Amino acid sequence: MKGMKWIALLLLVTMIWGSTFSLVKENLKVFGTFAQLAMRFLLAAIVLFAIVKWGRRKIGAQDVKSGAILGFLLFLGYAPQTFGLNYTSATNSAFITGLFVILVPILSIFFFAKAPERKIWVASLLAVCGLFLLTGTSGNWNIGDAMTLLTALGFALHIIYTGKIAGKCDPYVVLAVQFLASGILSFAFMLALGQVPAEYPIGAVGIVVFLAVFATAFAQWVQIEAQKFISAPRIALIFIGEPVFAMLTAVVFFGEGVGAVQMAGAGLILLGMFIAEYEKIRL
Repeated sequence: MKGMKWIALLLLVTMIWGSTFSLVKENLKVFGTFAQLAMRFLLAAIVLFAIVKWGRRKIGAQDVKSGAILGFLLFLGYAPQTFGLNYTSATNSAFITGLFVILVPILSIFFFAKAPERKIWVASLLAVCGLFLLTGTSGNWNIGDAMTLLTALGFALHIIYTGKIAGKCDPYVVLAVQFLASGILSFAFMLALGQVPAEYPIGAVGIVVFLAVFATAFAQWVQIEAQKFISAPRIALIFIGEPVFAMLTAVVFFGEGVGAVQMAGAGLILLGMFIAEYEKIRL
């Protein structure tokens, strides 16, 4: 039952993340890439450090080290994704990001010295073909799509490393340090690129608060707790629904068009992800 509880919460997180692609894209019209990320992560860090202080939790050296590593990987995931949304659609971004489902078992070779099964290579080929249909056939492949591939790598490494430390650390301390590290990196890039916002409209700030509290602090807490009981490949499988929710949000609420070729490409990516983790579906 404990596993089912975390699976349900992970599905909720997947829905939240899926809804954020279009929100982030709209908010980029107000805040620059790194300004938005800096506010998002630093607000999340404040929430987690408040919990750490309230609970009088001890901040250990290993927790700080693990949090710093996760913070860098989180930044590696979100920075190119948010930047890429300036140039690509929310739907493309979501599905390209979803390739981390394929990368997790492949990259696990280097962490667990275990070669992937033949089905993983089949799934990878399907995903690459789907990616081509999604962005390549119409000549729309752009820097935003390319940057989002880095996001898939960052999130894959983040899931794998979270699985390695889950259950061996204080999750609240690790998350607090993680968000602080990601926030500092984002803030530094914001200053270096001159992206300091000139104004802070209440609606845009509200979206950042939602991203910080629910799509960052709450979502990452669920993930690190869930990975005490659920393996990294299964976590990746559950997150398969994120691009689906992103596409639905983009179409229903933001009027973003999705053509038949894009749908076919998205279907191949989903099929590849499904094949990669099919046996893990049995809970």
